[in-house]
Amino acid sequence: MDARELNIYIAENAIDAVPKILEGLQCDNIKIKDNYITASNPDGDNTSAITCYINEDSVVVINWTRGFRGGIISFTKNIKGCEFFPAYKWICQMLGLPYAGYKKAVNAVPKDNPFIRLKRYRYVVKPVKPVESINEIIMNRFVDLEWEGLFREGVTPKTCKEFGVKYSYEQKRIIYPHRYAVNGELVAYNARTVIDNYEELGIPKFLISKGYIKSSNIYGLWENRKYMEEARCCIVVESEKSVLKRHSLGDRRFCAISGHSLSDEQKRLLAALDVSEIVISFDQDVSLKEVFYACEKIYPYKKVSFTRDLTGNILKPKQSIADLRNKDCLKMIDDRMVYNETMHKAYIIKYGRTAL
Repeated sequence: MDARELNIYIAENAIDAVPKILEGLQCDNIKIKDNYITASNPDGDNTSAITCYINEDSVVVINWTRGFRGGIISFTKNIKGCEFFPAYKWICQMLGLPYAGYKKAVNAVPKDNPFIRLKRYRYVVKPVKPVESINEIIMNRFVDLEWEGLFREGVTPKTCKEFGVKYSYEQKRIIYPHRYAVNGELVAYNARTVIDNYEELGIPKFLISKGYIKSSNIYGLWENRKYMEEARCCIVVESEKSVLKRHSLGDRRFCAISGHSLSDEQKRLLAALDVSEIVISFDQDVSLKEVFYACEKIYPYKKVSFTRDLTGNILKPKQSIADLRNKDCLKMIDDRMVYNETMHKAYIIKYGRTAL
């Protein structure tokens, strides 16, 4: 059995094979979910530090606290500190598999894989596309932010420095660096124009780095993750500026998904957080259906709640809670509504399993 055949075998027998490998590596807190398996590191206590996603012919492992992403054999190599072949050989021995004779080994175990059977639903896990980093030197093209407009909106110079916010005199744009939530590497920057009448002049409001897919990452998660986990709470908003505004006030529970449509990859990143609750807090003009859609994605994995100005007297249509005075923002967070079983069942009856 070569490495490719071993990967296929593990994927087809994931419920038995993956936990056995994790146990052999002395990983604790192993939990089998609908479409993935979580565990803690051998020397760690974060119960969701490791996530194993099951695809048709492979298992993709992400170690969120160690910045690792790769196949199950590479993961074993990483944990054991050995070369590839000893890791491959060790897995075969753990699963009682010969180094050859793949058909015999497969016939010994039923091929009915529940993960693959879940493909009849739309929430089956999809292969994870790696997020590519870019050279940090590119930020040297810009200068430290001195634009007073951002300060007037409630973002302090200290926050700009910590998040690496820059300014381009040539483009007349504020530069927001995006760092990958898993390892902090620079993966893109978003450039926002400061020209007031940009629409009349035909100037795009935002210019994102070429090739970067915003839905593959979450802004501010890398910078604020430690504080979210200490607070046991993560608040999800739409824009970078909302994260920076709350950070300027000492509230580091915020991250932004660059819009109001929560992607599968963003769901994975949030599900892996060691927090007790995820709060969905979109702008007031986002429909309740879209808010519930995001809640549905998180609901199977963690407690999820949402903020909403039901009276329409607190938020203007395009406002975020981060645009409010600090005490009003905190009150809306305190008054958040838990997305409960009744809401979940009502959503399924009306819309089906479209979010999962």
